[in-house]
Amino acid sequence: MTAHPANNKELVEAFRKLGESFIHVSKLLKETPVITEVHGKRKRTKDVNAPKKNISSYLHFVMASRDRVIQDNPGLNQIEIAKVLGKQWTGLTEEDKEQWKKQANKDKQRYEKEMEEYLSPNHATTTDGTLSSQTHESKKKHRSSEPESSHSKKEKKKSSKKEKKHKK
Repeated sequence: MTAHPANNKELVEAFRKLGESFIHVSKLLKETPVITEVHGKRKRTKDVNAPKKNISSYLHFVMASRDRVIQDNPGLNQIEIAKVLGKQWTGLTEEDKEQWKKQANKDKQRYEKEMEEYLSPNHATTTDGTLSSQTHESKKKHRSSEPESSHSKKEKKKSSKKEKKHKK
């Protein structure tokens, strides 16, 4: 059974167009910020251009020690490995922890410097075309317009009740 030559050309053209549309869709997906919902509440979108967050001294220790613990204890699962690493961390003296704290401080300084550059007005535009500093300012405004937490509402109620008692 042989296919008609005109059909082959049409088929090739259809696949070419399909490939182009997949490329277009993938570009759109990369540009679109991801918004997820957790228990009906919207999570804040993560800016993929933002600097990587600094990590703690404990995590620096874990990253350096994990392979050794796995080699020494090949039968352990991930939870058991985490427990061993936790016990090792608590067993370290303050002097032993100092090297990890230095690494964490260095990482924190890196993060603060990168955030400063990231939030500067000269920073490149984000995917939606706004400057990252504009995005940062709008987030500040948005946070200030959010309803107060129930904790602060309770404190205000308590203070207003105390004021009423003092007036009487």
